[in-house]
Amino acid sequence: MTSALNIANLLQQKAEYWIMQEKKNSQSVIGTLIRHIEEIKKLREPQKKAIEVYLWLKFVGNNQKLSDIIEKGLLYDEEQAEQYDNFYAFGNNYITQFLNQFLQDNGVKNLHRKLVNDPNSQMINWEPAFMSLSR
Repeated sequence: MTSALNIANLLQQKAEYWIMQEKKNSQSVIGTLIRHIEEIKKLREPQKKAIEVYLWLKFVGNNQKLSDIIEKGLLYDEEQAEQYDNFYAFGNNYITQFLNQFLQDNGVKNLHRKLVNDPNSQMINWEPAFMSLSR
């Protein structure tokens, strides 16, 4: 298993990759902005990272709620998800994949057992649990 699932880390990873791609594109306004920020060296690294995540949320996430971003799979990383137990039980359902990882990483064993026993959400509606985790 990789490092513990942390929404802030997931956002930062996705933002870093996106920013790297934008910086390679000479026509990208975002890439030009980030290159400028790096060149003038007026911001500390945490400030720069915060701007990158903000830009990712704004342009890739389309200003959606975090729960919508997760539900649409924008934070999903199949390579990372495959490293978790029960990965194949949840198929392409990004909410249950996210919950599977989150519950394992945070040691919520009883709730995780219920999730594994109901991977298709036939007995339990997992959306309210998901919504409370992503606030």
